[in-house]
Amino acid sequence: MNYINHLKFSVFVIVTLTVFSGCELIVLRQPYTVIRLTDINQKSPTGVVMLVKRELDSLNTTAVLNLMLSQQLRPLNGIEKLSKLSSVQRLLSRSKGKELIVKDIAYSQNQTSAIVKANFNHLEPIEFSVVKNEERWFVTSWQ
Repeated sequence: MNYINHLKFSVFVIVTLTVFSGCELIVLRQPYTVIRLTDINQKSPTGVVMLVKRELDSLNTTAVLNLMLSQQLRPLNGIEKLSKLSSVQRLLSRSKGKELIVKDIAYSQNQTSAIVKANFNHLEPIEFSVVKNEERWFVTSWQ
C-alpha cells in the first residue's frame, strides 16, 4: 500500500512539473523593444513616413506639408496646403506622444507608389499612401 501511494505521488509530481514547466508564471526578461531599421529620409516609403512622424513630434506642420504631393504628383500650392492643414493638425493630435510602428508595405507593380500600414502604439491603425517622384518618396494621403 505504501508503494502505491509513493508511486501515485511520484506520478503527480512529474505531471505537475511537466505542466508548469511550459507556463511562465514569472517573466525574467526585458520587455520587447522596437528597433528601427530604416533611415529617416525620403529614400524609402517607410523613411518618409518616419520623417512625417518626426516632424509631427517637432510640431512642424509646415515641413509635413512640404513632404506631401498632390494627386497629380506635384508639390502642394498654397490653397492646397491651407486645405490640408486641418488634416495635418488632426494627425498631430492623434499621434502626440505615441510611437509609430510600421507593420506592412504594399508596393504597386511599377514600384513608384506604395501603401504603408502602421500603428500608433500598437493600437490605432493608419495607412499612408506614398509615391515616388524624382527618386524621392512623398506622402499623398493617410487614413
